[in-house]
Amino acid sequence: MSTAQKSIVLIQCKSYHPLEDTLHTCETYINAPSAANATLYVSAPYSYIEHFSEKFGPAGIIIGSEKMLSCDDKAFTAAISDKILTQANAKFVLIGTTEERKICQVNGLSLKNKIKTALKAGLSPFLCIGETWEEFEDGNSKKILAEQLKEAIDGLSPEELNNVYFVYEAPWIDSGMWNNNDEILNTAYNNFKEVVHEATDPTTHDTLHLIAAVPKNSLSLSDIIATIQKTPYSFAGLSLGIV
Repeated sequence: MSTAQKSIVLIQCKSYHPLEDTLHTCETYINAPSAANATLYVSAPYSYIEHFSEKFGPAGIIIGSEKMLSCDDKAFTAAISDKILTQANAKFVLIGTTEERKICQVNGLSLKNKIKTALKAGLSPFLCIGETWEEFEDGNSKKILAEQLKEAIDGLSPEELNNVYFVYEAPWIDSGMWNNNDEILNTAYNNFKEVVHEATDPTTHDTLHLIAAVPKNSLSLSDIIATIQKTPYSFAGLSLGIV
C-alpha cells in the first residue's frame, strides 16, 4: 500500500439488519474521534442506500451497495442494476461476496463482467475473495484464493486493476474470537496479500487497495485504524462486519 493512501474502513451492513439499528451502529463508528484518520465506506442493501446517503453523505462517508444483479436484454427487470445503483447515489458495489458465490454460484466470467460493468458506470468494484475455516486449516487457502481471483481479474488492464478494491472476506475471521496479534490471522492476511500481488502487475502493487476482514467485536475503531499500517497487515483498509 502506498503511504500516500488514506486508510479505509469498510463497514458492511446486511439486509436482515433493521434500518434504525444499522444507522445507530454506523454512527458509533462514524462519530469516533479516530474516524478522522480514515475514509469510511458503508455497504448497504439497495433499499437502505438513499437513507444512508442522506444521513451520512454530507459527512463524507462513501455509500455503496452490498450487491449488483446482472441483467440483460431478456430480463424482465433491471433490479439493482448498475443504473439503478448510480441513480440511488451509490459510489461502490461489493462483487463476489461469500453469499453471492454460495447462493448464486457465480463464475469468474460473470464476476469479471460485473467488474467491467461497475467501472463503466462509475461504481468502484469491491471484489471479494475468501475461504472457509476448514479450507484454511487444511492449507488450501492460497490455492483457493488464487483461483477465485484469477477467474475474476484475468485480462483486466493495470488501469482497471487500480480502480478495483480487493476484499479478503473470510467469514471464519469475523465469527472467531481472534485478536489482532494471532499468528493465524497473520498467516491468513499474508496469504491474501501474496495472492493479490502474484495475480496482479507489479507496477500496480504500490497503489492497490487491499481490505481484510477483522474479528468481530475484538477491536475498537481506533485499534483497527492503528493496525492498518502495521506489519504484517499494511492494507489500505480493514473490513468491519455489522451483525
